[in-house]
Amino acid sequence: MRNMKIFRRFSIALVLLLTGYILYVVWCGSAVQEKHVESVESGDDTASTETRMNFKDLIEEEVKDWGKFEGSEVPLNKAIFYIESQMKGHINSRQACSVESALLHHPNRLVFIIVPGANETSLDPRTDPVLRDLLDYPNLRLRYIDTVTFFKWSPLWNWFLTSDWQKTDQSSDYLRLAVGFLLLQKYGGTSISFSNLIV
Repeated sequence: MRNMKIFRRFSIALVLLLTGYILYVVWCGSAVQEKHVESVESGDDTASTETRMNFKDLIEEEVKDWGKFEGSEVPLNKAIFYIESQMKGHINSRQACSVESALLHHPNRLVFIIVPGANETSLDPRTDPVLRDLLDYPNLRLRYIDTVTFFKWSPLWNWFLTSDWQKTDQSSDYLRLAVGFLLLQKYGGTSISFSNLIV
């Protein structure tokens, strides 16, 4: 019962934080768009070039199948994040269906499968039949994060260190929500559960 109360409180707090962040992004996005419109109307093409992302060049770079998550490869407000919080790095065919839906319907966005707590040797996607099929999509990124480094100096650092979230039955859910929150806070985009389909 106590764990459910903690989970509810954490979920409510996370929803409030995400709502605030979404409002902030919408407000900032409209300010950037107004600035872009003003620069285009004034004939200043440099602002247009700076804010435009050349997605095709990003896709054509040599990309490792499995590697450490680097924030530099995340296009601002254009990524879709799936967090595999069981820390196994393997997904089943139902979960792969969800990822493939995002890859197919959003070819202009990068789709990340993030595995917290893994490392370079945790997974070889070429030997996993489910992941191997997904690797044919150029906009897929399989990445791992070191959880301590990822949470350090973040708004959730104190929670990560001092709460008993790891001792609960819902620890993987807590980790998925927390990692998703921090990714959205820093990069924007969409964080989604494997149980949802994107169309």
